[in-house]
Amino acid sequence: MANMYDMNGLSIIRCFGVREKRGEYSKLHEDDTITPKRSSVGFFELFRYADRIDRILIFVGICCGIIDACCFTGIFILFGQLTGTFIEHTFSDSCSVKKQNLSIFDIGEPQCQLGINLVSTNSAHIQKLCSNMSQLSTPNLPLTPAFRMQAMTHIYWLLGICTIEFIFVFMEYLIFSTTAHRQISRMGVHLLDSLIHRVC
Repeated sequence: MANMYDMNGLSIIRCFGVREKRGEYSKLHEDDTITPKRSSVGFFELFRYADRIDRILIFVGICCGIIDACCFTGIFILFGQLTGTFIEHTFSDSCSVKKQNLSIFDIGEPQCQLGINLVSTNSAHIQKLCSNMSQLSTPNLPLTPAFRMQAMTHIYWLLGICTIEFIFVFMEYLIFSTTAHRQISRMGVHLLDSLIHRVC
């Protein structure tokens, strides 16, 4: 009994360490029989517990995923067209406004758009701020009815496609989770049945 408590560090390492020889381990009764090597599970064998309804649900879920991917691509295309509409309108109208209103760019008495009267006593950072504001500001461009109609058409299409995408993403999630739960419950029933038959 005293020998068991007098173990030093080396014997503990020897006891719990990795054993190099396989023969030191005791064999179980099942190890005597050589089990045949099983082949790897194929893709379609993963769905062996799926019945006809599950296969239909999986097919509908894949179709929803394809429609979702098409809607996702369509959103990017429409967003690019909408951005192009804004850029085209801004550049075409700003060029015509610049040609008509050359008085905007006349160098005359300095004016600040922030409402500050520029005089020689103002500090340099206020004058610099006002000059940067006048360089960055562009005249307000009027929105033409044709531009508004074109932009709103793209926006309505975007809203419609986003709604369709939301519906199909929700359906895809619902369908795949339903069929997964059905297959998992069927696997549980088969596992319980095999355990009961093994015990009996």
